[in-house]
Amino acid sequence: MSIASRATLLVVGALSLLTPLSQAGESVPVLGCLLEPTTVAELSASTRGKVAEILVKRGDVVKKDQVLARLESGVEELNVELAKKRAGMSMDLQSKEARLELSELNEQRTRELAEKNMMSSMQLDEAATEKTIAQLEAFEAKERYALSKVELRRAQELLRQRYIHSTLDGIVVEMYKEVGEFVDEEPLLKLAQLDPLKVDVIASVDLFGEIKEGTNLTVSPELAGVPPFVAVVDVVDKIIDGGSGTFRFSMVLPNPQYAVPAGLNCQLERLP
Repeated sequence: MSIASRATLLVVGALSLLTPLSQAGESVPVLGCLLEPTTVAELSASTRGKVAEILVKRGDVVKKDQVLARLESGVEELNVELAKKRAGMSMDLQSKEARLELSELNEQRTRELAEKNMMSSMQLDEAATEKTIAQLEAFEAKERYALSKVELRRAQELLRQRYIHSTLDGIVVEMYKEVGEFVDEEPLLKLAQLDPLKVDVIASVDLFGEIKEGTNLTVSPELAGVPPFVAVVDVVDKIIDGGSGTFRFSMVLPNPQYAVPAGLNCQLERLP
């Protein structure tokens, strides 16, 4: 159903407050409404490539951060392994740090002996120079080691981008691609969050001020076997559409077992 069709349906329902339902011997005003997913998300890959694996199908229940599909990632996996080896090679750094420590001790001993005229100033200069060179080599080794860690994180991130993760707890409602197809920026699949459901209502301006955040309403889905349930208004728009004489409000309805499907028309009644 298009957005325009839904809006028309809701407006018609809102302006037909006319149908009273009898409950416990009382007539109460009725509003038309529509049950919709809280969120609908079309998921795309972060990079281009060929689809190597699809791990879900239409109708599957998924959890947030779950891996749903994967692009071919052989090169990225090799880059991660190479980066891990480079990041794990700390022997060069240890060697340079050991040489620096030795040169510092040598420079200190040479200085002490030079103060006792047991070493020449030239020998002291040589010891100081060796210490300076060792400091530079140790610094460069630390920089290389730190860079290898950054390269590892970069390689891991590039590999992560070859995987498509769920952004929400919900249900797969549409599949757009098959294994072997090439993708660029287009979506691979669509998810819908059905717990909670969103109840979107367009009501006559006559009810503005009566429908408030915290107002209890009975929601009756138009589906056999689904009982009505009580919900609480959580958002009331502060803008009125002057053209149609309506305003919008919404509710959030828990749906932990997905017992109520989205897309159903429903009716709202004020609790007597």
